[in-house]
Amino acid sequence: MQKINANKESRYEKSKRALFGAMIMCMAVVALGAFAGCENQPAPSAGHVHNWGEWEVTAPATCTAEGVKTRVCTLDASHIQTDKVDKLNHDYADVWTVDVPATCVTDGTETRHCKNCDAKTNARDITATDHDWGEWQTTPATCTEGGLKTRVCLHDVTHTQTEKLPATDHDWGEWQTTPATCT
Repeated sequence: MQKINANKESRYEKSKRALFGAMIMCMAVVALGAFAGCENQPAPSAGHVHNWGEWEVTAPATCTAEGVKTRVCTLDASHIQTDKVDKLNHDYADVWTVDVPATCVTDGTETRHCKNCDAKTNARDITATDHDWGEWQTTPATCTEGGLKTRVCLHDVTHTQTEKLPATDHDWGEWQTTPATCT
């Protein structure tokens, strides 16, 4: 009895699948017939008008290049319409960006940068900072050798200023007399 029920169930499932497949095929034929009338088809059907979906940006515009937007017919996904998206205007920052910093001896530059790309505008010079000397460090002179004093720029330690100090010469004290003796 179980085997008979299993065969009946199996035939029922097969019939159900066949009926479902036939319904799908019928719906596909009807749908294809309805969609075949889109105006971009080689042989358009009278009275059919595209039913366009929403525009979608498929290639965003930049400051230097146009973008692309696309929409698809909801009746036939093979019908696609594209249009340009105007390129953006540069959006320059209000703040200045230092591109080349000024040093003690050379001018630098700064510009305003676009927020969306690498474009720059309004280049202007930054005046050299001049040296900002630290305190003198001294190697004192002696009576036979000169001394040295050196200071370092606080902006760039490779910039130094050095001055030689002359030897101080002997500083003789009072004469000391040693009394003579008979020998």
